[in-house]
Amino acid sequence: MNRIWVVVTVIGASVGVGCGQGRLIFNVDAFSWIKGDRRDTVPYFALPGFTDSASTVQKISLPGGLGSSLVDTVKVSGTADLQNQSGGPGTMTFQVYLAGDSAGTYTASRDSMLTPAISATVSGSSTTPLVINANNLSPRGDSLFTKSAIWVRITARVSNPSGVLIQGKAVLTKLDLRVVIQDKFF
Repeated sequence: MNRIWVVVTVIGASVGVGCGQGRLIFNVDAFSWIKGDRRDTVPYFALPGFTDSASTVQKISLPGGLGSSLVDTVKVSGTADLQNQSGGPGTMTFQVYLAGDSAGTYTASRDSMLTPAISATVSGSSTTPLVINANNLSPRGDSLFTKSAIWVRITARVSNPSGVLIQGKAVLTKLDLRVVIQDKFF
C-alpha cells in the first residue's frame, strides 16, 4: 500500500514541477469535437453584388471542477482552408467565436477568438490556407474556461463585388486550445 502512495506522490510532484507554481495546463484538441458530419465545414454561395454568411456551432466539453480557479492564459492555434470552387474575385472572412452556450455565439456578448477576422481574396478554383493564432484570450475568456463546456461557432462570410457567382467552402483543419489554470483545483 505504501508503495502505491510513493508512486502517486512521485507522479504528483513531477506534475507540480512541470507546471510550476500551482498551475495546471490543458491542451485541448478542439478540432476532434468539431471534425466530421460537416461541422468543420462552412459552405458559402454569394450572388453577384451580394454577401453570404454561414456558420456551424459545436459544444466542447472541458474538465470540470475549475470554477474557483483563475485562468492565466488561453492560447488558440489552428488552420483552415478556403476552398473556392468558382467565381470571384471576392473577399472571404473567417471567424471563430466562443460562448458559454450555443445562443451566446450569436449575441453581442460573444467572444471572438480572432480579432479582427482572418481575411483572404478568393477567385476561381483555388484553395487558400489560413493560419489561426490568438495568443492570449485571458482575461476575456476566463469565465468560459472555468465551466464544464464551451461552445464554438465558426463563420465564413464572402463579399462578392464581381459579376460572377462565388461559391465554395471554408474548412477548419485544426483547432487547439492551450489553457493554463492557477491554483484552487477541484
